[in-house]
Amino acid sequence: MIIIIMTSSAKASATHAAPRRRHPRSIATVQALNAAARELLKEKSVQELSIVDLCSRIGMSTGAFYSSFESKEAFFEALQCSACEARVPEFDELRKELDNASLSLDDICERFVRYVVNHARRDHGLLRASLLHKPANREDHWQPFRELGTRYKETLVRKLAPHLQHLPARARNLRIRFANQVIFSLIIHAVLNRPGPLALEDEAFIVQTSLMVIAYLQA
Repeated sequence: MIIIIMTSSAKASATHAAPRRRHPRSIATVQALNAAARELLKEKSVQELSIVDLCSRIGMSTGAFYSSFESKEAFFEALQCSACEARVPEFDELRKELDNASLSLDDICERFVRYVVNHARRDHGLLRASLLHKPANREDHWQPFRELGTRYKETLVRKLAPHLQHLPARARNLRIRFANQVIFSLIIHAVLNRPGPLALEDEAFIVQTSLMVIAYLQA
């Protein structure tokens, strides 16, 4: 079986994405399919992703693929959900770190930026494919990432608000949420366009993004 985030707004998508049958080797097979798809998506879009090529990489027949997934779209939805689900335990660990009362605003910002950038690096191909993918007759194709992003944002608000006592409560909330938006805008821009001068893979990307966010929050 595939582990899928079952938040209320994603239930319909998750149900659609789930495999239609269970096989004794389904977990290992799905893991192998996911790994192969992630590799292919580093260079290809969802439209360009060939199921024949994907299956041949792991020695699987296309018939076996379609006995588990009703379409390429269903597989891609499951891949997105699986990637987001895999982040949850690591994000829980980050939240525990941020609970440390001795952490400064600088520490919180740097650790949060490092966490999200490292995950964007790891999921670079899948993230780019998801950003570019526009399935017909569906508006929730970005939902797994959107819901995970909401969890990030709300956590950042809770952890940073006590450090912004120089601002009224309403302004404090807006500033933190906009800082979060800036972080993800920079990451998405780097994933899609590689604009320079800094690439997502550069350590300086983390350092400079953190410095910019810290300066904005303290202004």
